[in-house]
Parts: sequence; structure tokens; C-alpha cells
Amino acid sequence: MARDLTTIYNGIVTKMRTFPQLNAISLASAVGVANLIIGIVSDGIRTVETLFDSAEAEINAKINSQISGTSPWYQTKCLEFQLGDTLQADGTYATLDATKQIISRCAVVDINDGSLTIKVAKGSIGSESALSNQELTQFSTYMQKIKFAGTALNIISLNADQIKITGTVYFNGIYAMSDMQTSVINALNNYLANGLTFNGNLLVNQLIEEVLKVQGVYDFYISDMTAIVGVNTYTVTREYETFAGYITQATGTGNTFLETISFVPQVNS
Repeated sequence: MARDLTTIYNGIVTKMRTFPQLNAISLASAVGVANLIIGIVSDGIRTVETLFDSAEAEINAKINSQISGTSPWYQTKCLEFQLGDTLQADGTYATLDATKQIISRCAVVDINDGSLTIKVAKGSIGSESALSNQELTQFSTYMQKIKFAGTALNIISLNADQIKITGTVYFNGIYAMSDMQTSVINALNNYLANGLTFNGNLLVNQLIEEVLKVQGVYDFYISDMTAIVGVNTYTVTREYETFAGYITQATGTGNTFLETISFVPQVNS
């Protein structure tokens, strides 16, 4: 791990003082020649050590993704799936073609019983969707061919979970109601799209914090939060783990943020 500049500088000075012929060199002046030289050398060492750290992290990531049978390996293989292409005898494609790689989001969860749950979606961040039945069939067939013998796969590709929030935003009355509504809803949608990793958990306090960052907002009180998955609903209190791996605001009459969140201007705050 790269050391900080002070540690490197002190190490150089300590080593320098072990040479009698260098003891006479004064380091009292911060702009003295000796101090400047040591500072430049320290900065160079720091830069090299930082580069080594970056290279090591990159190498480790590549190794982990290439070790067959690990979760990172399965994730890499999921993202490499090419719609409509057939595999060679060794379980690889003759040519990798990014235009055919429809899986954009993927999470691999290692279950204690030795099986794997794999969640996938297609589309860009914020516009994800489930694979079609045909796409899911081809993807599942592909995964069955490349998986390790004896590994059970539970493959999931669903449309986004939906979140319905009933609450009240209290804001500085100097701001227009419509502007506050737009800003708050944008903050909520941005958190759902970019604030969560794929298959990450929604944290209620984090969501509230994102709204409180909006200029002019004083408080955000949530009286009820409900996750909607198909025909099922789940009450959300502190944390919510998505079924699909991603989540959006609820749709349908009476469910959108604009309809379920009240905005109250504060005149004397």
C-alpha cells in the first residue's frame, strides 16, 4: 500500500542521518535545497507506489474474473453472453461481439447450499428491463453449458421492483412548488438509478439524505413506504433487498412520487 508523503520523507531523513558525511546538511529551512530535493524524491516514490497499487488491483481483478467457477468468473461469463450465437466445444465464442451482448447488469450470489442465484437485466442504467422469454431461454441454455458440473443455477430476470413512497416534503416557501417537486423527484429517481449497486439494498435513511440535499428542502417525513413486486407488496421500514436487482418509482394512477408525496412550503422557517 502506498505510503503518505510524510512517512516517505521521514524515512529518507532517518536513513540520511545514518551517514556521518550527511549529518552536516541542515533541513531547518523548508525551502532549502536539501529539503526540496528530498521533497521531490518523496513525491516520486509516492507516485510509483500509487501506480504499483493500481496495477496490483487491476491484476487481482483480472485474476479473479478468470479463475473458473468463482462468482466473478460467472459474472464475467454472464456479461459475455451473445444472443443468437452458438458456443464452441470449449464453451467460448469464436468471436466476441459486443453488439450481441445484451446483458448489461448482473449479480451472482453464492448460496450456502452450493447453488448460485444469478440476476440479470438488459438496458442502460436507469432504463433496465427484464430479458424476454426467448432471450431468457437462450441465456439459461448458455449458462447450463458453461457452468461447473453439479452447480445448481437459479436465474432471475425480472422487471424492476417498484417503490411507492407516501410522505411530506417541507421546503423554503421562497421556492416555486413546481420547481421543488421536480428537484425532489429527480433526486429520488437518481438515487434509485445510481445510488444503488445492482442487487444492492435500498436504505431508507440514504434515500432521505438525498432529498435533504436538495436546495430549499427543510425536512422529508415518510409515513409509509411500500415495495411492489408484481401483485405482491412489501412494507419497507429501514432496508429493502430487491427481487429484480433494481428498483424504480411506482407507476400507475395514485402511485407515482408526484401523487404520493405532499409538498408544504414553510414561510417562517
